[in-house]
Amino acid sequence: MDELKQHQLEQQKTGEREQAAEMQVTSLVRKLLDDGAMQRLNNVRLVNRELYLRAVQTVLMMYRARRFSGKLNDADTKILLEKLSQKRETTITRK
Repeated sequence: MDELKQHQLEQQKTGEREQAAEMQVTSLVRKLLDDGAMQRLNNVRLVNRELYLRAVQTVLMMYRARRFSGKLNDADTKILLEKLSQKRETTITRK
């Protein structure tokens, strides 16, 4: 029984750490996006978590590379999401 409680405490601490890290990333992204762009990203987060995470990573990489100044607007965010969501097709030709 003691091991079970210890395991539950470890899981709780891990969950708290993950939540704190996610909150830090969200607050930084909020500073980089305007209100419309942040709303769009939050909507994507509800529907497609993987696309949301890729978009956040891309925005942070662009910021670190100084590829934009000021805040990204809704139109820029929409274009970014479209590029990230494009499917890459591989075709195989048999001869």
